Amino acid sequence: MVRYVRRADTNIAFQTFGDGPIDLLFVPNWINDIEAAWDEPSYAGFLRSLGAFSRVSWFDKRGTGLSDPIPISDRLDLDSWVQDVEAVRKAVGAGKPVLFGAASGGPICISYAAQYPDHVAALVLYDSYATLAAAEDVPWGFSPEAARGIERRFEAEWAEGPYLDVVAPTLSGDARFRSWWAHYRRHASSPGTARALRRLSNEIDVRSQLPLVQAPTLVVHRSGDRYILVEHGRYLARRIAGAILLEVRGDDHLFFVGDASSIVAEVAAFLARVLDRTEIRRLSASSRRKSARWGWESITAAERRVVDLVLEGLSNNEIAVRLHLSKNTVDAHLKSVYRKLGVRSRSGLISLAREQHST
Repeated sequence: MVRYVRRADTNIAFQTFGDGPIDLLFVPNWINDIEAAWDEPSYAGFLRSLGAFSRVSWFDKRGTGLSDPIPISDRLDLDSWVQDVEAVRKAVGAGKPVLFGAASGGPICISYAAQYPDHVAALVLYDSYATLAAAEDVPWGFSPEAARGIERRFEAEWAEGPYLDVVAPTLSGDARFRSWWAHYRRHASSPGTARALRRLSNEIDVRSQLPLVQAPTLVVHRSGDRYILVEHGRYLARRIAGAILLEVRGDDHLFFVGDASSIVAEVAAFLARVLDRTEIRRLSASSRRKSARWGWESITAAERRVVDLVLEGLSNNEIAVRLHLSKNTVDAHLKSVYRKLGVRSRSGLISLAREQHST
């Protein structure tokens, strides 16, 4: 159910779901639609997995999704989003929630944690950053020219759902997902607003606030993210006192694509430890077993047989002969496995399988 909270003459749309023992405020990427997100099974599955061990609240940023639109000429700023988080926290009665910021939701959570240290139980940052702009201590950031180019491409290609090949390369060839992605983007924002919000995201800089974060912090970053490079995550972990860095294998930037269930499991384990709530990990594991859509638990028996033969070194043709299947069926099984595990190739699958076996 969608509810609204009014702040500074703007209505902010939010939802609360899940019945776990802790409160979690989830701040997703720069553009979102809290209704259209549920139409994509992988996104819905990710949200439900969070709700298995927490009461989750999330919202559409002002100007996006179901929240009030704002004139493109209006000057947006980070603190407006921070205060929107505070408005939602009060509206849902979350005394001291966990903050989970994904990508550009991360700087919002960092700034909130710096300003309201007594209101944050723990902080989780996924594929996030302190600043996207190149600087002396952030040489991997975007140059002004690259940032402007990204803004222009977003606006020009908004109707088709831009950058899917970068933010979700394992699904860029999936026609169904590509159609949903374009639909989701169009519902979340207009092209002009998207460009304005992209510019704000490029201008945000919370480097000076990192030393002010007192909450236990987990920084999760996919090592192959080509949109927000893993160096951004390493930077955050070095500058937030006591932060734990977890680099996970995968090329997808979108948090709900690829082996997302493993990421949620790591988040649950971290929160169980720092909050001293062992039931969090148990609830998360139970949910994962019941409705696995990603990760090793989601691999079917037929797919597992194909994977086993890949690990033995057989080609797709040889696997087809061994299992009395068509090569097209073997190809389809492997494509499904790649999507569920967040890898893009046979070599990536072999590497991930070896890593899994070693743990």
